[in-house]
Amino acid sequence: MPPNIFEASAPGEHAKVWGQLLRSLSKVGNELFLEVYREQVVLRTLNASKSAFVTASFKSSFFETYEVSDDLDKCKVMLKPACSAFKNTSNLSEFRIRYDCNASKLVFEMRCKSGIIKRYQLHYEQCNVMMAVYSKERCPSKVVLTARPLNDCLANFHTSVDQITMSASPSALQWQAVTSGMQTESSFHAGDLEKFQIGRDTTLVFGLRELRAMVQFWESQSCTMSIHFDRPGNPIIFSGEYPDMTFDGDMVIATLADGGDGGGDDATQASTQDHRPPPSPSARSA
Repeated sequence: MPPNIFEASAPGEHAKVWGQLLRSLSKVGNELFLEVYREQVVLRTLNASKSAFVTASFKSSFFETYEVSDDLDKCKVMLKPACSAFKNTSNLSEFRIRYDCNASKLVFEMRCKSGIIKRYQLHYEQCNVMMAVYSKERCPSKVVLTARPLNDCLANFHTSVDQITMSASPSALQWQAVTSGMQTESSFHAGDLEKFQIGRDTTLVFGLRELRAMVQFWESQSCTMSIHFDRPGNPIIFSGEYPDMTFDGDMVIATLADGGDGGGDDATQASTQDHRPPPSPSARSA
């Protein structure tokens, strides 16, 4: 295989998963960061205020064929054009994705059952690896449930609601928001959840708009979800895992510090870093 190559193919029904994910990511950020490794493809995005970060990983086993060389470009494309490639996925027999490194293009190829082949080429820019620094293992509180009840819970809140308050106690997980002078509440009791581990009583305030988009995606894929959190001012982490474990994802959202003084944005900005690749062997320093 020639150097600097990435090519993968998957059954047509898998294109629907990619399309739904990209549309959800487009409701969070404007740019799609793409990283390809021997064992997985990683998609990431970050919202404009740097208060919400999403990463999704597709294992190589998600694809039927998967070929990748070392030292591939880390790249980014605009999300809306990428979504357009997956606008109609109902009649596909196969979809393919590859890098055209000579032209700096990301290529999606859709093979229809009728024999028609559609090809979409998106110009990409080389970029640094975007990572959010967080640790689910260090969070003292963890809740596990399927995505559907969480999606149903969030659906109780009006679409104009930007922020939501989540209160955790040893007996329940309560969600509330106020809009147009009306307070809406929804709650889960500990016995209704697959796992309910609360390290301390906590009340967190964070953005709802981006969360809705990702929970809707995880619900559409029948994912199991886990919520990891600590104290106000520290990010809350929502994770989803596909039933056959061929892909998973994390969403990291800033929470307001005590008193609602806007510390949440600072918390996430501090935890989001550009991981710059080391200089190549041919690079020289003056």
